[in-house]
Amino acid sequence: FIFILYSTFLTRTGVLGDTSVHAFTDAGKAINVMILLFVASFTLPSLGLFIANLKKMPAEQKEENTNSREFWMFIGSLVFFLTAVFIIAKTSVPVYNKIFGTSIAQPENVEFSYNKVVILVAIIIGLLSAITQYFKYKKTAPGYILKKIAVPTLIAAVITALLSVFYPLTYYKMGAGFLGAAYVALFAAIYSVIANAAYIWTGLNGKLKSAGGSIAHIGFALMLVGILISSSNKEVISNSRVNGINLQISGKDPMTKETDNPLENLTLIRQVPAAMGPYEVTYLRDSFGH
Repeated sequence: FIFILYSTFLTRTGVLGDTSVHAFTDAGKAINVMILLFVASFTLPSLGLFIANLKKMPAEQKEENTNSREFWMFIGSLVFFLTAVFIIAKTSVPVYNKIFGTSIAQPENVEFSYNKVVILVAIIIGLLSAITQYFKYKKTAPGYILKKIAVPTLIAAVITALLSVFYPLTYYKMGAGFLGAAYVALFAAIYSVIANAAYIWTGLNGKLKSAGGSIAHIGFALMLVGILISSSNKEVISNSRVNGINLQISGKDPMTKETDNPLENLTLIRQVPAAMGPYEVTYLRDSFGH
């Protein structure tokens, strides 16, 4: 809840106005102070209660076995936690600059600075959500996991290979390394779908009422598949080479908060049709009817 309040602070105060499409206004000093006090009024008391009751919280005295479900659930939770810390710390750079008077600059490609880390997270979470449910609580016999996941692994590998041939990812912008990582993440997501679907029948004997965890994993993995395919196959259809008009644009795009590539902008002349990918567009008038 505190982080929800903090995200509200980031967007409503306009502190991310130069870096985020979700924050585009400056609320004013008085409102900023009020929002900050509102966040602090929930954060400080809750932290105080947490510290005061820290000794009363139960804790396991013995480490979990690496071949137990509890251990890998902990690893998954830890990956999610570290990812959240990374995103929060990186997004809060403008906050640091305002508070401490520093001038830490955002990287030239802000989107990729997140993606190159989160793509690894997608791989780890996809693999963990595929395999973890096959582990038993406390301890799992050697060889049991390999026997259970062999078929789902093969099916996922075949589906990924078929997609790479008939519907390949085309995101070459960041080089072969990142494209390869995207394919590994795609395999991990597909693997999670197949492995969890198989677990419902082999581990739960088809009992859907007991398959809440597997169904949740399938839904999350399908979302990852959609994100990877849609993001990796984005195609810019506005190209200045169509009519040879290449206007240099200064400043950042107000929507993307990034400097536009002039080659990816098509300058339209009124009443003159121009090709834009598979479409033909004609600039007739602006929003004022001129």
